Amino acid sequence: MVAYKTYVIVIFALGGMLSMTAQETLTPKEKERMANKVEVFTPDEKDNIQMWFYEQTNKMGLDEKTRNTYAAILSDHIYDVGRLNDKDKDYTYDEILERIDSLSKATHTKVQPLLTERQYQQHLANYNVVIEDLKKHLKGGN
Repeated sequence: MVAYKTYVIVIFALGGMLSMTAQETLTPKEKERMANKVEVFTPDEKDNIQMWFYEQTNKMGLDEKTRNTYAAILSDHIYDVGRLNDKDKDYTYDEILERIDSLSKATHTKVQPLLTERQYQQHLANYNVVIEDLKKHLKGGN
């Protein structure tokens, strides 16, 4: 049950759906970050991506400990990638792609030791579907 709860949190982070319950508890820096956030996907698109990725990850057959570690790594990565097109960033599309590639390589390096070769190949396939969709949306090709 703990793994499920942890994974649900990661799924919501995957779509960038980090929410705060009370605006008055935000620091000025957090408020600025929220004001600069640019949403790439619609709420429905986020939901669809989250559910698809969750289902695909279930097929990987990870044990609870591995799943929790995997989820934590992906959560950090998704947050970093999700902030690349914020209003306060002046990255061109090509610069965003370079940063996505760099972040992706770092993420793959972290998850590979956790997974069997079959699981790692599934991870790459699943991950690439999401990243390619992200790149398409960033370019404006919804």
